[in-house]
Amino acid sequence: MDDVFVLTASLNIYFLRPIAAGVMTARGTVVSRTSRLIIGEGVLVDGDGKEIARGTGTFMPSRVPLDERLGYR
Repeated sequence: MDDVFVLTASLNIYFLRPIAAGVMTARGTVVSRTSRLIIGEGVLVDGDGKEIARGTGTFMPSRVPLDERLGYR
């Protein structure tokens, strides 16, 4: 499957704690991918490895290829 623009069908974000300093790191995973839906989840941790946010999303691939006209590089 080529890289295409995706439409957000649903998005949930849980903010668990504030971050005061340090480097944030995000890890994302595609949980399921079919020709019609992509389900993903992500976790944001602080410099100490403590989870500060978590999110899940459902996305629908379009037929629009990603290119510079869409701001994609």
